[in-house]
Amino acid sequence: MSGMITQLNNAGDLFIAIAVPMLIQSSVLAALVLFGEMKLRRHLCAATRYWILMLVFVQLMLVPGFLSVPRTGGWSGISNAQANSSSPSSLPETGHPYTYAAGTHQSVRFNNLSWEAQSLEARSESATTKNNSSHPEFASLSWQGGVFLLWGLTVLGLSVLALRRLHHEQRILHQSQPGSRMMNDLFEYASEQVGMNRPVKLRVSDQVTSPQVMGMLEPVVVVPQNLGPALGSRPLRASLIHSLAFIKQGYGLFNGMQTVIHILYFFHPLVWVVRWAAQRTAAEAVKEWVLRNGAAAATGQHERMLAEVHQFTHPAPTWSRFWNSIYRPSSALPA
Repeated sequence: MSGMITQLNNAGDLFIAIAVPMLIQSSVLAALVLFGEMKLRRHLCAATRYWILMLVFVQLMLVPGFLSVPRTGGWSGISNAQANSSSPSSLPETGHPYTYAAGTHQSVRFNNLSWEAQSLEARSESATTKNNSSHPEFASLSWQGGVFLLWGLTVLGLSVLALRRLHHEQRILHQSQPGSRMMNDLFEYASEQVGMNRPVKLRVSDQVTSPQVMGMLEPVVVVPQNLGPALGSRPLRASLIHSLAFIKQGYGLFNGMQTVIHILYFFHPLVWVVRWAAQRTAAEAVKEWVLRNGAAAATGQHERMLAEVHQFTHPAPTWSRFWNSIYRPSSALPA
């Protein structure tokens, strides 16, 4: 138990030594990035602003590796003076176990009684040290070790939450059904408009309340079962085009990377703000790409059709988007 607490304390010291400089550097970078993104909103496209926001996540991945690299030329536990003093060349030469050469012509001879007494004393001190080492003192948990333990437990809990969300997505996909002929025709038309170069499946489910993109490596578009008959073809087509454009741009993979970094740096308040801004900017970038490439109608008409889908459906709370890979086309609507 004492050894485990000691290891926690050592890990806590290393964690604090890495976390504090990282927190300061990333806070400065995140503040500059958020300020620049706000000021350049009217001058830069959403895709460019998205990659500017991604600099914060890249920095959070690289900084711990640089800070944990040991520096050369630092302390090695023994100073050079101590190493030189303990070298064989600096030790006195003894020609006899009872004599000591002090570098002079005279030598002092110890008697047998004195030597045996010193040997007995050395043995007794060695035995005492061994007995004391067999009963070590109980180590106490330092505040650094407590912080590291709390961080580890929180990361474990958030990881379990994210895995449960992924399992929930897989269960929805497993229980979903293929779309109707009308939905499949609209899906093929939307794929041609977007120019998809990878196969993407369309599934319908009664467990979702809004059109969603699930999965990162193999994304699937999932729509509510009653969305097509209730709204008609045009709003459904606009929603499918937006979902396929999100997949084509590859934002799903970056969303998964952000989830991992967000879990590891949950204690960083600006990470929450930057990720919210990144998700909002990614939706804007998808809408700009759709309108720029002529895959949809005019801006006002496209937003109006997405608004019809948003009013008909009931999206999940915003906070749940932090812990899964779901994307909803209605998030591209202006606030």
